[in-house]
Amino acid sequence: MRVLLASTTHRPLRHPAAQLFSPVGAIRPVGSLLQLFNLEHGMQISSLIDHTESTYRRVNVTGDWLPQELVFGAYWDGSRWNGFPVPMFALEDGKALCAEMPGLTFVEHMQAFCIQEGDDEVWCHSVQSIVNGRPMDLYLIGDSWCWELAEECEILPGQGGPDVDALELRLRPAALIWLRRSARAAGVPLATFVESLVMRQIEERMAGRSYLDLSGFDALLCIAKSAARHPPGSGIAILPKEWLRIVDALLLAGQDDTPFHQLHQQIKREMFVEVLLDRLACERGLV
Repeated sequence: MRVLLASTTHRPLRHPAAQLFSPVGAIRPVGSLLQLFNLEHGMQISSLIDHTESTYRRVNVTGDWLPQELVFGAYWDGSRWNGFPVPMFALEDGKALCAEMPGLTFVEHMQAFCIQEGDDEVWCHSVQSIVNGRPMDLYLIGDSWCWELAEECEILPGQGGPDVDALELRLRPAALIWLRRSARAAGVPLATFVESLVMRQIEERMAGRSYLDLSGFDALLCIAKSAARHPPGSGIAILPKEWLRIVDALLLAGQDDTPFHQLHQQIKREMFVEVLLDRLACERGLV
């Protein structure tokens, strides 16, 4: 049996005990323990993870083995390994991570993520956790990798000026990845790219129409009214520009008795722009 000692270099690392997986094993966090199952022998050992908190919060994480400026949404309870955060991933977050890591896949019939490193396979099964008082299935992916916390919002709330705060947009991980890639290709910061993208989309939909004709946005508003927002920490903050007047006019014209219109105006603005960007990611980014 081969056991490798963990290094502290900044690259994806296997937990030393992960070498016990032969040929295929499973990994499950249980309280402050990490259960490691070897299919031939079966065993359980204690993890090196130091659990310092018990409440999960939404965070953004990155690692220097990932493309520059690429971050992923995750959940974190304060646990650390060798000083590095140990995040847990929701299913959608984990699938987004798979797109950037060829050695990581989600196996549908197992309903688990598989980390392939040479001849070794590590299976990451879901663990039911409590997030904001509700049960949620989370996956421990890369428990001994050198994850780092990343701050996603480039503009802090309140920096939009005396009258308008920055819009804090929550997006699907796949949509956010597409936006980051597009921003990198354009050579501009993510927030700047998203601001200009929203402006161009609104201008295109208003082309040839009077300012009283907002019918080009009817479908988007209908989707926004029934959309479920993603958790905080899965998006970007942008400064609204002149196009905000169009959004406000649309929200006013489309008022009805749905719960959507009982929300604060800033939240309705954010949800509408989130839907606009999500539709763009589907149509142009095919994600």
